[in-house]
Amino acid sequence: MLRARIPLAVVASITCSTSSSAEDKVEIETAPLAAEDSLFDVTFGLAFVSDYISEGVSLTENRPALQGYVEATYDIFYAGTWLSNIRTDGIADTEIDLYAGIRPTFGDLSLGFGYTHYYYPKDPTDYGELNATASYAFTERFSAGGSYYHDIFVDTDWLEANASLKDLPFELEASGTLGTDFGSYGFEIHDIAWDLGVSRTFADTMTVDLRYYDSTVDHGRVVLKLSFDTSWSAMRGSE
Repeated sequence: MLRARIPLAVVASITCSTSSSAEDKVEIETAPLAAEDSLFDVTFGLAFVSDYISEGVSLTENRPALQGYVEATYDIFYAGTWLSNIRTDGIADTEIDLYAGIRPTFGDLSLGFGYTHYYYPKDPTDYGELNATASYAFTERFSAGGSYYHDIFVDTDWLEANASLKDLPFELEASGTLGTDFGSYGFEIHDIAWDLGVSRTFADTMTVDLRYYDSTVDHGRVVLKLSFDTSWSAMRGSE
């Protein structure tokens, strides 16, 4: 079964005052915290997607999905959970991701190393991925990087490159990814998937993303995503 790359996506989209790779959607401005509080934070969010796409393949059989997450961070350490409804072979189920790791930064270079365990109540198979990611901010507007994932239970691999360009007209951001499974998923041909889209963030918390997905193992489609992301520190700053 294909899984989403949720932890890394969540990192980039809601981590306060930092920049990462994979889907860099929202940067939440937070008020200064006391020194003893500044290392710890909790981020959370909800999203509606018109189709749940992972590696170019629909995991909801072209149906919408409601998704949510909660994540705790302390300095470079993080741990969280992410959920989504899914549907495969006509059977509705829930994806529950549990993940943890570290996200060190060195100037404009952001790294990530972690593990994600995927749980499906109706699927007894174990799925768990080690992941590594890197992103470099070449300018204030342009960043690019890559990610690697290895499932330790079913022995599959996924490698992808990504890039984003901010501060476009109408406050839009363009981003895209290109990835492959190296044939490890057992399809008749290698899964090569890509996406390209634009997004706009409102009030630092609400994001609209319109994106085209395509791959060698499934047909192309346009997906609309509406998401809300915030953090405990941001809510404290608005008090």
